[in-house]
Amino acid sequence: VDVLEANGLLHDILVAADIDKKFRNDQYDSLTAFVADVRLLIYNCYRFNGAQHSVSKVAQRLEHMLEQKIALLPKALREKCTLLSSLAHIDPVRYEEEKQKAAESSALLEAAGTRRRQPRSNNMDTPPDHSQLLRLLQET
Repeated sequence: VDVLEANGLLHDILVAADIDKKFRNDQYDSLTAFVADVRLLIYNCYRFNGAQHSVSKVAQRLEHMLEQKIALLPKALREKCTLLSSLAHIDPVRYEEEKQKAAESSALLEAAGTRRRQPRSNNMDTPPDHSQLLRLLQET
């Protein structure tokens, strides 16, 4: 157990078990909250183990599968599962910062007369090594 605690693996295991328990007991009040918890687990794997660790490689595959499943949802549900909406649950301060950046970016494009095309953030073709959460961690 001490080795698991030292590597942060015990925490990851406990968080995964907690997510499973909350899901099975119907304790999530929204899809956004569930996706945010899964993304937080993935983010913490990257953060505490490093991008090249075997745990992080598993987290990358999990993130890729999550994004594939989200991509299959109807647009109204996909919009509730964006990285930004998950960030509101994970880190409200960072959420406000990112929301402000997005608003400023949109305002600049609008002022320039350029219509901003919203890319699909949940592209099924995104390879696992292009992790949205890993990029978010690297930006901090």
